[in-house]
Amino acid sequence: MKKLGMCLFAASALTATLLAPAGADSGAQRARRLVGTWTIRNETIDRNYAGNTATGQVTFFEDQTMTIDDGGLAAAGIVEGSETPSICNRPQAPISFKILGAGAKQLMYVTWTAANRKAPNTLGRQNAVIEIIKLNRNEAILVGQGGCGALGAPRISHLTRVQ
Repeated sequence: MKKLGMCLFAASALTATLLAPAGADSGAQRARRLVGTWTIRNETIDRNYAGNTATGQVTFFEDQTMTIDDGGLAAAGIVEGSETPSICNRPQAPISFKILGAGAKQLMYVTWTAANRKAPNTLGRQNAVIEIIKLNRNEAILVGQGGCGALGAPRISHLTRVQ
């Protein structure tokens, strides 16, 4: 039975590899494509991403870390630390991300430590899973849940490259 399971697993992995589109981006290639600074325009019914946090700016780095420079990144559920009023915890550096998958369906897994806004010495871990809907040289569309925000409310972040 163990050998049959191993064979089925190997066949599934081979099938997934063969079905990936030719020239499909790997997670590392997509991560490199994100490097730079992007403006953010959020689209959601989640009130945490309205007003000052409906837009923002994010910078992705080669070491697969990122900063929220201004506003909020709704797809990840992160609001920049100085934004007020906000119920969202303040993200502490580093905010890490990794790209999972290959081909058309790729996910970004984001993790960070956050400080409670009312009790800054209280730290907790947060994370989010984001689906990368579109990513090219100058535009990205991210859809995600996690981090700070209304449960069950999908959040869309439209990114436009600054540099």
